[in-house]
Amino acid sequence: MRVLLCLILSMLAFAAPVRAEDGYDLWLRYRPVEAAWQARYAPFATALVVDGKSPTLDAAGSELRRGLGGMLGTTPPSIATVDRDGAVLVATAGSPLIKGLGLPLDRLGAEGFLIRSATVSGHRVTIIAGKQDVGALYGAFRFLQRIQTRQPLDRLDLSDAPRLQIRVLNHWDNLDRHVERGYAGQSLWDWQKLPRWRDPRYTDYARANASIGINGTVLNNVNSNADILTPVFLEKVKVLADMFRPQLAARMGSVNGRHHGFSGLDGAAKGTDCSGKSRDWAPWRCAGFASGNLPAIEQSNESYHHDR
Repeated sequence: MRVLLCLILSMLAFAAPVRAEDGYDLWLRYRPVEAAWQARYAPFATALVVDGKSPTLDAAGSELRRGLGGMLGTTPPSIATVDRDGAVLVATAGSPLIKGLGLPLDRLGAEGFLIRSATVSGHRVTIIAGKQDVGALYGAFRFLQRIQTRQPLDRLDLSDAPRLQIRVLNHWDNLDRHVERGYAGQSLWDWQKLPRWRDPRYTDYARANASIGINGTVLNNVNSNADILTPVFLEKVKVLADMFRPQLAARMGSVNGRHHGFSGLDGAAKGTDCSGKSRDWAPWRCAGFASGNLPAIEQSNESYHHDR
């Protein structure tokens, strides 16, 4: 018996570490593809060029580095311009690198994208482009999806664009982290630790949404608590909005119209917009929030969510 126990312990000691699959990464696992596929894809990911600067383009580049490095075993170097065959070029309509190619980006709209094999500066590359940076981000996820599903990367010419302008997840989360009609634990938003603790899960949440074209989120329950509009909570919301902004264009929250004019809140919550001018609440929208002057939130009363 003692010999058997020693044998088992020895086997466990020399066993290769195994990573448990907990589902956290969803479809963004980026596990290595088979060696034959790595060899097939490697010539189409020799370098990464992100032509332009914005938080969303940075997010696209980061996702490509993460995905290509995980699936192909080598992270492509980031370079400033196209100087080799096989580079992946991420760009928007204003990029001088794609200006003379006649790409039909205008017809794809603000969030559409195309992925095309082309020649740039005398080199064969794969272009991932959108009229705006968010389209390029969606294209980056689609490019990675092709590798995940073992589809060819040569002679690419595909495009896509969302049919709906607003594509949101509507959370029924309360400020005490209870989720109304929720059956999977507490709310993701840890209001007690915000704004000091910026949980990396918030960024991963935004990544997962963007990867399937979700462009907004409603943070709180339609049966809303007026505390969401107090300065204390608005500061917490601002942190979430800042973390979401590269991937999610719309950040929303529910405001209960019955609380119009309730006491104890600042002017922005008493039937006025962010400039202090009176506005009707049907629905109440704070344009300053969406523009980034205040927390990037667009807020509507509960009838907007119930009826639409």
